[in-house]
Amino acid sequence: MTIKVTLHLLENAGPKQLGIASRACELLEQAVNDPRFVPEVLGATYLETRVSEPDGSTRSVPVKSLPEFVLQGLERGTAADAEIDLKVVLDGFRRGVLGSTLTGVLPFRTAYWFINDCIKYDEPAELAGHFMHEWLHVCGFYHWPNNSARDDVAYNLGNIVRKLARGDAKSESAMPDWLNGAECGATVTENVVIDSDADDRIL
Repeated sequence: MTIKVTLHLLENAGPKQLGIASRACELLEQAVNDPRFVPEVLGATYLETRVSEPDGSTRSVPVKSLPEFVLQGLERGTAADAEIDLKVVLDGFRRGVLGSTLTGVLPFRTAYWFINDCIKYDEPAELAGHFMHEWLHVCGFYHWPNNSARDDVAYNLGNIVRKLARGDAKSESAMPDWLNGAECGATVTENVVIDSDADDRIL
């Protein structure tokens, strides 16, 4: 079974941002269909695998059940359709905050500075990993006990996608290591002007 990745929306974007987002989605689709993806997911070490259900309850998902969320396209509250549905709004988060997702809800938000750095350094694989991370929040996975947590489902699977998307020919990112100190889930945005030329502003 082939998993499809569909970018339904990239709001507040210009041509360059749409271009790298499209490339990131292609790499994300390749990564989740890579035969190494499931073994990597099953072999990772997780601090927590906690998911929030639509009724407000939470549970820890057995590691052996993690791949089905991706392989079946299980956004929270939706039927299995083997499709990763992405809706993204570009937003003016301060540098260091990559994005924000309301658990279980599309669209999620991605920082201008981050997508523009992906353009600057020609790193669609970094954006593919970010899309995986935020989409897993749409599935209901969240950072426990707080947003400073690492090695949970969103971080580990995002890293796996990033690794597979980059491929053997380019194992190291050209970008600064934003992810180790990055924040997720921020709700406060800066006052920025959003216009059709935003993709040309390398922040």
